[in-house]
Amino acid sequence: MGELFFGLPQADEVSLEGERVGSARVMRPERAQLSWDMVDLDQLVAADHPARMVAAFVEGLDLTPLYEEIRARADGPGRDAIDPALLLMLWLFATVEGVGSAREVARLCTRDQAYRWLCGGVGVNHHALSDFRAHKADFIDKLLTDSVTALVAEGLVSLETLAHDSVKVRACAGSSSYRGGERLLKLRGKMEARVAALKEEIEADPQAGGRRKQAAQVRAARERLERCRRAQERLAELEDAQKKRRKKDRIDRKTGKDKPVRASTTDPEARVIAFAAGEWRPGYSLQVTSDPHTLVAVGLSVHDGVDAGQVRPALEQIEARYQGLPQSFLADCGFFAKEEIAFAHQNGVEAVIPHNNEARLGDGAYASTYRNTLPGIADWRERMVRPETRELYKLRCRIECVFAQMRNRGLRLLHVRGKQKVRGEALIHLLAHNMICSARLRLAAQLAT
Repeated sequence: MGELFFGLPQADEVSLEGERVGSARVMRPERAQLSWDMVDLDQLVAADHPARMVAAFVEGLDLTPLYEEIRARADGPGRDAIDPALLLMLWLFATVEGVGSAREVARLCTRDQAYRWLCGGVGVNHHALSDFRAHKADFIDKLLTDSVTALVAEGLVSLETLAHDSVKVRACAGSSSYRGGERLLKLRGKMEARVAALKEEIEADPQAGGRRKQAAQVRAARERLERCRRAQERLAELEDAQKKRRKKDRIDRKTGKDKPVRASTTDPEARVIAFAAGEWRPGYSLQVTSDPHTLVAVGLSVHDGVDAGQVRPALEQIEARYQGLPQSFLADCGFFAKEEIAFAHQNGVEAVIPHNNEARLGDGAYASTYRNTLPGIADWRERMVRPETRELYKLRCRIECVFAQMRNRGLRLLHVRGKQKVRGEALIHLLAHNMICSARLRLAAQLAT
């Protein structure tokens, strides 16, 4: 070894103490340097990443109706449309991650590895994401039914016992957006004048760029005007409904006059409802029906915050979805109504709904000398005091787990306006919830075998 390196000059020893010799050597970024990078998107996402579960779930769905709506066809004009399966994947994965804004999802598609893996090089904008969530609510509702039907066919979910409850969610509107009839009329006049003035400016502006900007302003003004018109229509409906109410519910005790009726110009369909801690805020009530054993959601409807009278619509919806009714239907005392219990009895459903006075009277709430004129009320009174019924009713509280998971995924404040769009956003949450439940149930079945 000594002969191999014979004749080389002896290196000077550099002391680490005192003054350094030469300048420091560092690796500085060269951002202007062109380079070719080899990127394998499939290797950027782990094999057990939730994005892969979402992709596998959507690939197993029948999305034929969405593809039939696409106007761009082979050998025809027009730009290629974004794959509807991709839009559904992005929304489901974003929901699992707790992201509800279309603009935020579009941003994540350019900088987050999981979203980039789902896109696979396809550019996605927030307009396409928003339109999909807003206008495909009916199809997503069908997907919810199909997902539950598949689990029932596999024997993983039973529809014999169902639980029903509601969760209140803040609307995308403020309390200050509610206005009475006179203010709505004045506001509508101002908006119509604003739209007319903007139209005149567009016709007189010779610059194309300015016209495009003003066209966007006209479009925004038209949307505000349309919301104002719908608020007036909603106000007329509320006034008619108030006239049919009882006098003690209609009259303000302090003033002795009818309570003022107002509608929101931001979201005309939102109602001011009671939330926790005595808060009154604009919101919607999401009525959800689920299997208490597996937590799989089987039905959804959107209402204005009143639970009474929602048992019959829920049962009718279940029958329309799955061509059958459950054996037992669980709900809390907020849904109690003798007419609802009688309807369930006539259709072969045992309604397990406690009386409003059960907490105060106990079993005495079901002991009455009143002669029942509705069918099934006597059977309901006998059923509610049985020990096995009380054990069965304990399953009702499990639906709260569904609501807790929905809130943990961001469903605390809605991102859309209008009952139909709210229904679409809530359906995506329930479809994502059922996707996770189906993966859990199928894995448990595999381990059991």
